[in-house]
Order: sequence, then C-alpha cells, then structure tokens
Amino acid sequence: MPGCPGPNCNRGRDCSQCRNNDCQTHWQYLLKNAGTRVSLQCPICAHLWTVDAIADEVATISLGGRAGEVAVSPDYVYVMVDDSVKVISRLHHIVATSRAGPHPKNIVVSADGTRVYVTGYDGSTSIISTADNTVKTFALDRSTAEVVSPDRNYI
Repeated sequence: MPGCPGPNCNRGRDCSQCRNNDCQTHWQYLLKNAGTRVSLQCPICAHLWTVDAIADEVATISLGGRAGEVAVSPDYVYVMVDDSVKVISRLHHIVATSRAGPHPKNIVVSADGTRVYVTGYDGSTSIISTADNTVKTFALDRSTAEVVSPDRNYI
C-alpha cells in the first residue's frame, strides 16, 4: 500500500519502493484485519483507513486522535481514541462516540454484538450498549490481563 492516503500527509506517495511493496521507510501500523479487510494507521499523521485486499477499496476516516485498540463486529468497527470509543459503520462513517474509562487498555465486542467491553489500566471496566451507545463504568481492582469467556458474553 503506497503512502498514507491522509489529506494532509504526503508520506511515501512518490516512493518507487512503496509502489513495489518493498519499502522499509514508509510503512503503516496494521491495527486489525478481518478476512480480506485490513485497518491501517499512519504513524506520522495518525490517519486511519481500511483496505479491502480483494476489491482494493480504500476509505479514510479522520478520528481526531491516535487510534488505539480496534474491535470488529459484523456491522461496526470500534476504535479506542484517547478516552473514548468511536463507532464506525460499514459505510466508513463515525456514527457514535462513547466515553470509556479514563485510561482504556483493551476492547472486546460481545458474541451477540450487543455490548462492547472496555477495560482500563486503572482497573475500570466500561460496558457500552451498542443499541444506544450508553456507557456504564465500574471501578474494579487493577489487573494485568483480561479474560473473555468462550461465548464472549463475559469478561
């Protein structure tokens, strides 16, 4: 993928090595992949975009900050940005922003897609209802890791 498609970033656009997919200088963070779709971010301008490796479609989404963890459901992509979660539709539009705990660490979507769990470095757990994007945050003891139940309905 040559260069960043961000509107204010010219990083790697004129690089012949990028066009040959052989560049060690201009690269992007791979945030998540789901089948043939990959989500990337430019480390310079923080622009986020999604590419379908089969259709070669590119969508650029300005998040207003650096993307953190990403979770994918069949209908939406959830991206942590600072202390909030951006909800991105299949049409590549941000359709909601929900506040999470003060220091988010991990994000998981429940198996049925009705809840998004966000755990924080401070021990907080936020549960976002995907129906109306309401958030409930609980203060818990700090943990070093989270475990999701096999059915992905409990954390």
